Amino acid sequence: MNRLKNLEVCEETLQLTELPKIEEDKVIVMILDGFQGKARAFEAVHHGKTIIETAKGKAFKVSFDEGELF
Repeated sequence: MNRLKNLEVCEETLQLTELPKIEEDKVIVMILDGFQGKARAFEAVHHGKTIIETAKGKAFKVSFDEGELF
């Protein structure tokens, strides 16, 4: 399942053409990678960790570690 949504970036200005909206009861995380000229957005997990890994200064991988309280 791919949770990451590509956001449109203007190649000339490296600005987002449209910003995601704030959604009630959700935490939306955006990654703006100036090295690759890419932007992505995704929902953080409700209980757990959302880890953004980099390699050589570039966004490389997003990991989700989810859990539930007992």
